[in-house]
Amino acid sequence: MNPFVSVVVLTYNPSWQKLKPTLVSILRQKNVDFEILLADDGSANNLQEQASALFLDYSFESFTLLPNPVNRGTVQNFLSALEKARGTYVYVISPGDFLYEDATLTKLVAFAESDHTEICFGEAVLYAMDAEGNIVLPQGRPLAPSRPDLYRDLNIFRQKAAFFFLDYVLGAAYFRKTETAMEMLRKTAGFAKYAEDTPSTLFALTKGIPVHYFPEPVVWYDCGEGISTQTEPQKENRWQQILSAEYRAAYEALLKENPKDPVLQAAWRYKYEKEEKEPVWKQFPVHPLVVLAFYRRRRFPVKLNAATEENLEKLRDILRLAN
Repeated sequence: MNPFVSVVVLTYNPSWQKLKPTLVSILRQKNVDFEILLADDGSANNLQEQASALFLDYSFESFTLLPNPVNRGTVQNFLSALEKARGTYVYVISPGDFLYEDATLTKLVAFAESDHTEICFGEAVLYAMDAEGNIVLPQGRPLAPSRPDLYRDLNIFRQKAAFFFLDYVLGAAYFRKTETAMEMLRKTAGFAKYAEDTPSTLFALTKGIPVHYFPEPVVWYDCGEGISTQTEPQKENRWQQILSAEYRAAYEALLKENPKDPVLQAAWRYKYEKEEKEPVWKQFPVHPLVVLAFYRRRRFPVKLNAATEENLEKLRDILRLAN
């Protein structure tokens, strides 16, 4: 029988210190049939032999190794896994991020099935390591999206007004129908090399596919490293420029296909048309409904990182399991 969930682990020059606990957090999932696809993007050492040995230690056989020989970027690496995926749903994760608890996939499947969802997302608990190697849960840091309760409303127009101004969903928090993920990702593959999450969701919402909010933590997210969270200023600036260019290309492609879409028009003006950003309310004479939907967000609270002692101890337990 095919697994119900395909868990895709995307790697590029991974460290075993980060990859092992990520794999352990997946292997401990209970009461759900799943497979693991380990897709590497042309690393010098992809650690797939070590991963195979770990799977053997856990008597886990439902895995596929995809040692892509050439570095092609996150989008193509993810697509290589989706083409092999057998699950109805797909969840994608990177080394250093961990599934929140051993029932995470079970809960996500139950939510997706009961809500008839093609795309949903849960919450992340953000963490980092300090200079001494101690775990830190950042205090007062907003989640992504910062106002997730907006997505309890499945009205596409209002969701677009929330998402298109880029209060984005964290990529590691998504849970999607596999066929939907593949369809939307293929739409972005011509212009996006690294941004597999936000551009594909822009296309999904434009097509009329809503994003559902699962109001529980699903992932421990390493906010200290990665393409979009580099701490070194020069790297951060470089990656932000790359991602920003890919987001802009997504808007350009969508506007070409949907030139009269008022949310796209308003978001394009807000983000790209003006040399200096103007307040969204200035577009009220032209796009009144978009402006009203945009400012509706003020009725919803900003959700902050759950930096509790209980969560700190839970994360320590996961890391201890991998030692």
